[in-house]
Amino acid sequence: MAESRGLKRCAWPALAWGVGLAGLAYRIRELGRYGFWNDEAWVALSTRVQGVAQFRLSLGPTPVLWAATLRLLAPLPLAPEVSLRLLPFLFSGLTLWLAFRTGRHLVGALGGLLALGAIAFDPGSILWAKLLKQYSAEAFLALLAFHRATVFGRSHRTRDLVALGLTLSVGVALANAQLFVGPPLLGALLADAIATEDWPRARAVVAAGVAVGAWDLAYFKILVAPHLTASLAEYWDNAYVTGSADQAARFVVRTLQAMLGATWSGLGMVLALPSLVALFVRVRATRPVLLAIVLLIAELAWLSSRRLVPFNASRVMLFLLTVLNVHLAMAFGFAASQLWSRRALWPLAPLLLALLVRDIAVRRNWASLGLVEQAENLGPLVRIVEESRRPEDAVLVYDRSVYVYAYYQGRTPVLVPAPGTTVGFAPLIDDPGVSVVDAKHAPETAARAFDRHPRVWLLGSRFRAGEESRILRVLRAHGRLIAESRRERALLLLLER
Repeated sequence: MAESRGLKRCAWPALAWGVGLAGLAYRIRELGRYGFWNDEAWVALSTRVQGVAQFRLSLGPTPVLWAATLRLLAPLPLAPEVSLRLLPFLFSGLTLWLAFRTGRHLVGALGGLLALGAIAFDPGSILWAKLLKQYSAEAFLALLAFHRATVFGRSHRTRDLVALGLTLSVGVALANAQLFVGPPLLGALLADAIATEDWPRARAVVAAGVAVGAWDLAYFKILVAPHLTASLAEYWDNAYVTGSADQAARFVVRTLQAMLGATWSGLGMVLALPSLVALFVRVRATRPVLLAIVLLIAELAWLSSRRLVPFNASRVMLFLLTVLNVHLAMAFGFAASQLWSRRALWPLAPLLLALLVRDIAVRRNWASLGLVEQAENLGPLVRIVEESRRPEDAVLVYDRSVYVYAYYQGRTPVLVPAPGTTVGFAPLIDDPGVSVVDAKHAPETAARAFDRHPRVWLLGSRFRAGEESRILRVLRAHGRLIAESRRERALLLLLER
């Protein structure tokens, strides 16, 4: 009997390691294979600019500690496409570990394993694990805050409340989403303390809320608000909650169903409600965090109606989806354990688990899972131009490629304020031989380039529909094509007159 119990104790860690390593394998797939795409280049520029003023301007919507950490990684003897992307990869890997730990802490090993599986093979988590954006850090830190809240909810110790406060306050420097996570979590913990008439705990939570709130407000005013441009709000125009209260509620429900649909089928959603109710009723420590999830969704919906947060944007909502997926999987694990422990109901436990495993297994294209979807591989082409360009050559950079070009160019990038952009800054093209080109002004831009230079390079990526062919026609009317190279959604041409 003791030997059997020992085998069971070994089986759970072995299964968790297997699932976790499989999840990491999908995150490693194609890591660093492509150059930085446009949004990554915005972030990567912060590692190449010089001076405090330029660094601060380069932040845009990027958290300050995230950008500062990237500068520490930049000198590593690796290609920057690998070294800088190690940061999102690290946070995504930590999220796998934390998903298992959170589920096991609340409902046991089965809940932890299901929570791990839900995150390990989540397409969104895998995608943002290898792209140079802070979304994986937001997912990890949001889940960590919820985990610390459950620890405090059980222990009621001051040190656990301090740990939660530090996670929320220090975390905002790495993850903007912590600004949203704090109020619902602390509000739910306060409601729990009041419901149990634990007034010393209620006062402690209020004190923590005041401290975290003051810090968050100052951080938002100084480091976040200045970078919230009108163009950024317009970019997400179709992602905000709008309409009457009924319309807004339906929009939120439909959006959550669609985003969670990457992991759970309609049947899974149906089974989720009774599983969550059972968890809420039977495991008291989960009540504050489940209430906090409801409050968090309501808060995000309200902020979205104010055009402050794009609700229908899966990458921005990755932190919420991670918290939801972990707690849904954990609830399923708890429900299966409860069914297994009852003689009359135990056959339903393996049936429930089979349905959940099927949900996770069949709702994915395993062959393409982990492949980079947003490749804009202009970086290698910029390097070719930098190595091969003659002093008398001209370079035309397509207008949608200037951030990528600015990062990969040999010169130290110089940024200037640009309130009309989504990030609030733009690279200064100060090389007299380099010009920006678009389809509308291509004839005059090309004419000037060929009048002054015997050879003209074109670098472009993410061309708008029809613009690549129009620009090429204009260039070929002035010069003879002598070299052409293509990468994923990127083009290099060399022409001479």
